[in-house]
Amino acid sequence: MLFTQQIWADSWQSAVGTTVSSEYVTNPLLTPGYYGGVWRSLFVPSYALDGVDGANEIKTGLAYQIERTSNQTLSQDRQSPAAFIDWLRKSEMGDFDLSSKYAQIATRDSGVDATGVAQIGGTRTSKLFSGIWNYSLSEQSLLSIVGSEEYVSYNGGYTVTSGFVDYDAQTSSLKYSYNISERSTPFLMVTNEKYSPVSVGTSDALTSELLGWNLKGENTDWSLQAGRSQDIEGKTNFLGSVEANYKVQFNTLDVTASHLVLPSGLGGFACVDEKKLIWRHDLNDYNVAVWDFDDRVNSQLPSGNGTTIITTVSIEHSISTFWNLKTYYTYRAGQIAGSEGAFSNMLGLSFNFTNPDF
Repeated sequence: MLFTQQIWADSWQSAVGTTVSSEYVTNPLLTPGYYGGVWRSLFVPSYALDGVDGANEIKTGLAYQIERTSNQTLSQDRQSPAAFIDWLRKSEMGDFDLSSKYAQIATRDSGVDATGVAQIGGTRTSKLFSGIWNYSLSEQSLLSIVGSEEYVSYNGGYTVTSGFVDYDAQTSSLKYSYNISERSTPFLMVTNEKYSPVSVGTSDALTSELLGWNLKGENTDWSLQAGRSQDIEGKTNFLGSVEANYKVQFNTLDVTASHLVLPSGLGGFACVDEKKLIWRHDLNDYNVAVWDFDDRVNSQLPSGNGTTIITTVSIEHSISTFWNLKTYYTYRAGQIAGSEGAFSNMLGLSFNFTNPDF
C-alpha cells in the first residue's frame, strides 16, 4: 500500500509502512468446478517521501509486495513492485502536475482485464506518464488540460476466450468547469484516446464528449456526467456515471453506477457497466466494519458478456497509534455468457504498521 501525507511548509517528511497478511483461497483460478484451495502469505513494505520547496512539491513512494503460496499450480509466488513520483508546481500561469507511475499486479486484480473467468494467473505491468495543467480563467471558471500515456504488458495469464494483448494507450482531454456556487459546479469535458496494440490486433481511436455536474449537499456529495463516445469506424456509445458520497455520524457510504468505454488487455476498448458500493460503519473508537461490493459487466468479449462480482466484508481494529489488525472475507464470482460460471472464497488476516513521521 502506497501513501503520502500533505505538507504545508518548506520541509521534507518521510513515512514507512508494512503489511503482513495470511489468507486462504478456494478455487483461486476461478474455473468452473472446484479445483482445491491455497494458502497465501503476503509481505508488503512501503516508503514515502514528501517535500515542499517554495512553489514546488515532490511526492514519491515505493512498495514491494512479496507473495508466497502453498501450491504453485493454483497460485504462483510473485514479487510485485510499485513506485511513483509526482511534481506539483503553483504559479501565476496555473498549477502544473507531472507524474510517473510503475506497478505490477496479478491479472486477477486488474479490473476490466479480470472480467469473466480467468483460467491462468499472470502479471500485468503498467508504466504511466501523465501531466495536468489547471488555469483559472476567472474567480469562477477553471480550464484543465490533461495528457497521459500508459504502456501495459502481460506475462502469462489468459481468459477462457483469448490471451492478453500488450498495448499502448494515449489520452488527451480538455475540461472547462464553472463554479456557480460553492455547492454547484457544472463542467464540460472533451477527450481523445488512442489504443495501439504492440504486436497483434488493430489500432483504434475514441473521441468522447461529457457534460457533468458536481453538487455538494449537507450530508451527500454528487457527481453526475453523461455524453457519448465515437470510435474510428463511427460507432457511438452512450457514456454516463452517477457517484454519491454520503456521510453522517459513524457511517460513510460511497455509491457509483457507470457505463464507460475503457482500454483493456483483451484487444481494444471495452464497454463496461459497473456498480460499486463501499459502506464504512464505526462500531466504536477502535473498530470499523466495511462492506465493499463491485459488479462489473464487460461486453467486449467475443463469446459474449463477461460478468464479475466481488464482495468483501472486513473488520478493522486499531491496536495502537501505529498498528492495525484487519480480518476479511471475499466472495468472487465470474461467468462468460453461455458458459458455466465459477466462484471462489477467501478468508484473511492482516497486520499493518504505519509510521507517518519516520
